[in-house]
Amino acid sequence: MKNRSVLFLWFGQSQANLADVLYIVALISILYAQNSSPMLLSCIPFTITTAKFLSSFIVPFLIDRYRAKRILVVSQLLKTSVLSMFFLWHMSLISMLCCVALIAFFDGWAAPVQIFSLSIIFMQAIRINAHSSKTKQKQGLKEGWKLIWHYPRLRVILVMEVLEGMAAGVWASAIVYVFVKEILNKNEAWWGYINSSFFVGTVLGGFVLLKISVEQEKSLYHIVTLGSLLSGFFTLLFGVMPAPFLSLLLSFAIGIALQISATCSYTLTQTAVPLEKLSKVLSATLSVSYVTFGLSVLLLGAVASLNVTAAFLTAGGLIVISGCVGLFLRNYALAN
Repeated sequence: MKNRSVLFLWFGQSQANLADVLYIVALISILYAQNSSPMLLSCIPFTITTAKFLSSFIVPFLIDRYRAKRILVVSQLLKTSVLSMFFLWHMSLISMLCCVALIAFFDGWAAPVQIFSLSIIFMQAIRINAHSSKTKQKQGLKEGWKLIWHYPRLRVILVMEVLEGMAAGVWASAIVYVFVKEILNKNEAWWGYINSSFFVGTVLGGFVLLKISVEQEKSLYHIVTLGSLLSGFFTLLFGVMPAPFLSLLLSFAIGIALQISATCSYTLTQTAVPLEKLSKVLSATLSVSYVTFGLSVLLLGAVASLNVTAAFLTAGGLIVISGCVGLFLRNYALAN
């Protein structure tokens, strides 16, 4: 039963992610054909991020009132309903962005619930139930932030995530799309190749972790900081050495480094708080991620409008700084 639940959750989310990628690529292609400005193209990821940030404030209330399965199903139904509007009539830019915002808003419900659901499945719980009649709604909204402040390791991870979130905007579809067109002088297919190479790297990074037995907390901090330093270094190379096949190799390496770092970071978060509090901590950290990513998209989109290469150099530098911060703060987190 546990394996079937994991399979269904994985398959359903994979299909939903694929649909998201396809419609976002279609929108970016349409906008690029009309206006090749990276700043305009950045409106799509910025809209998505803003909507998910607003959605993150709703998640604690939903978790306290409804079962996780119901939240996931309703979220996907609402997303599908809005997405169908793209096929019904021709839309202006404002209408497109409004639909994108609604889809992202409903998608924001699902993200923390899915990590939470998998945790319960792997803990061999019979039912996925996040209902708690004793928790007040206002307490649910604030509880995640209180837990982050209470646990030193969560504060360290949050600092690193803010820095890396400010760099993450460079990998928004719009900026990579312009990089492929203007720097690599390749067509849209290479945009797909680079993204595919990145995701293959993330999958391989997951398999690498399966082969490595990490039992000590100190080792997890080493891996998180090393992953940040490597991904930052590879991002810098990606910007300064714009060769098509080298770009594929570097995006593959970045995928591996980021996946290993992110997974170990999640493990540190998961082991820091009780399971029933995890979804609220994730909601709080996701809200921070949405804000920093949204700011990153605007900042790096503006930089890319002047020089696309400079955007990757800025992002790589921020990630390297994040790794250095992790090196300095890990002893503090371990000691406390």
